[in-house]
Amino acid sequence: MANPSDAFWQQLVDQATTEEQRLTEYTQRYGEQYAYRLGNAYMQYPWVNPQITVSLVLTDNDDLMPQVAEYAAARMSQIGVSPRDIAERDFIARETQRSLLSDSMRLDESGGDLLNQMLDSIRSVEQ
Repeated sequence: MANPSDAFWQQLVDQATTEEQRLTEYTQRYGEQYAYRLGNAYMQYPWVNPQITVSLVLTDNDDLMPQVAEYAAARMSQIGVSPRDIAERDFIARETQRSLLSDSMRLDESGGDLLNQMLDSIRSVEQ
């Protein structure tokens, strides 16, 4: 049986390779025209979730943006949450994670404790 840490590091290498291949493919597939359309869609409908805007534009479904924007505006008014509220919540979560990681690295510069915690987490998910 292979060492579990070898499998972990191989998974990281595979993910990095996949990310590089995806970036290369996206660079070849999407050009200046898509960037213009994406910027235009975002300027016209800034309240629509950016992930939705990107997926609609990159799949050539820009014509659905008015309907999606209308639906998004109606839902936001019903629940009282805007994309800015969501972005602020996500920003706070990222800053909290960054702070916790920074504190952990200050206490354990080698990162061994973090790696052990990650491996324990992976093992608990696998079981």
